[in-house]
Amino acid sequence: MEDTTYIETAKTEEVKPALGKTGNAKRNKSSIAKSESKSLSKLHGELRKHSDARRKTDLAVKDIEKQLKALLLAHHAAIRDLKKQVTQMNGKLAAIESKRSPSKATAKKKLAKSQKTEIMKRKSNRR
Repeated sequence: MEDTTYIETAKTEEVKPALGKTGNAKRNKSSIAKSESKSLSKLHGELRKHSDARRKTDLAVKDIEKQLKALLLAHHAAIRDLKKQVTQMNGKLAAIESKRSPSKATAKKKLAKSQKTEIMKRKSNRR
């Protein structure tokens, strides 16, 4: 019988410290789990904030790109219009010059005649 009591006491002795250790471990694990859950929730909150900020910046960038495309299209349209106006103006100038060219020809003829007459006068003055 001594053996059985010894074993029982030994068993109880062994069990008691084990319960104490597991109780502390459970308390530590639960406090660690709570602190981890708090830190995880903080991290999730920060992640949410950053992802929201990223979405906003992405939308802003897309909006700016749309505005740039619109400006570029307007710029090219303005350039095309100006080129059309230049070709129209060149056409008008060519038409005006073609109308003036006969008068220019007569003006050149008159200039040539006047130069000839001056030369003739000089020659006659020398004599």
